[in-house]
Amino acid sequence: MSSFTSIPLEIRQQIYSYVLEDSHLDRNEFQILTSCHDTSLFTLNNQISSEALPLFYSKHPFVFIETTINILQDASKCIPLFINRHIHDCKSYALKIRVSNNAITQLLTDFQPETAIMSAQYLRNFIRIANSSQWDLPLEGIGGITSVDLEFYTSNDYFKSAPKTRDFFIEETKLFRRIQNTELQINIHGDIDTATAEDIKAQATGPAFTPHEIYTQALAGYNLGKEYYDKASCEAARAEYETSFYTTSVWCPKPPLYTSTLSKTLDSLRINLFLSTSKVHSSQHKPEAALMNAEAAWELNFSPEFGDWRTKGQKAVVKQRIAEALMEAGRWEESAVAFTSALLLMPRDRGIAGKLREVRDRCWLGAKGGPGREHLDGV
Repeated sequence: MSSFTSIPLEIRQQIYSYVLEDSHLDRNEFQILTSCHDTSLFTLNNQISSEALPLFYSKHPFVFIETTINILQDASKCIPLFINRHIHDCKSYALKIRVSNNAITQLLTDFQPETAIMSAQYLRNFIRIANSSQWDLPLEGIGGITSVDLEFYTSNDYFKSAPKTRDFFIEETKLFRRIQNTELQINIHGDIDTATAEDIKAQATGPAFTPHEIYTQALAGYNLGKEYYDKASCEAARAEYETSFYTTSVWCPKPPLYTSTLSKTLDSLRINLFLSTSKVHSSQHKPEAALMNAEAAWELNFSPEFGDWRTKGQKAVVKQRIAEALMEAGRWEESAVAFTSALLLMPRDRGIAGKLREVRDRCWLGAKGGPGREHLDGV
């Protein structure tokens, strides 16, 4: 980095501006909602981070998060989130969210508040994660009051020039929910009229989501992720898949809410989420991550409660995805074995047979009767 930092600051700032520029996006009112910012520049070293962050703040309105509940680490696994304890003084946010719980604060006296920024596109994802994270914290047992402070920041006239963006924030913040044995308080500041503020509070402090609502949200996230994937917005697609999986996995309803039908429905959705996430990682040239997600989908085919409950066709799809990920990783022999297993499940599937031929020819396994050759005859 010594050679780069020796360049004059003015030139470095031009380089930062080019790296952070969303030149591929249409300039419209919803840029704040659709841009996916690459924050890897801020992880290079302290000097580059301190020089580039002010430029980033000036160009991109975003959501600023401050929390005394340890939820940001979980959120960062699902959505692009830049966590930094030293951004308290930034003022270029369009919305500030502060989440705290008095009971947690009393228990975790040594926990320091965490701060983060994210693209406004992921506001709904973060709220869903925040709602679900409460099930993974001791809130349900100890109760307490969860406070959510929302500050709509208007000094840069974001909302005046983009009223639809303002409406987006209002509708999304209505999705905050409490869990059992806790209270939820919503405090609203900024350029929001009293009637709108009361409407947000009334919606957000309503009953906790039902199992059907949680499933419906996850399914909607899965479908939205597919739309992003079809448009080659891989990071946005992954965020939808990861959020939907997290919310359905952490949320743990008790009988009679948790029925066998609901369990199978959720597991089927999770399998599809794993498979879709695997494809996203393949598109991003991350074969090991793609394989990990495909193998996780395979494990869900076998349930201690229901046994081997998936059809051969469904299992063949998963096994084929595993084989493709192995092929992308250059693990040809293992890929041939996986494609063979998929072909045994679906003997008439020409697509699987074609892939198996490709892998067999690539690693010459079929030349001496290796895995796959006997299953290709007559296909």
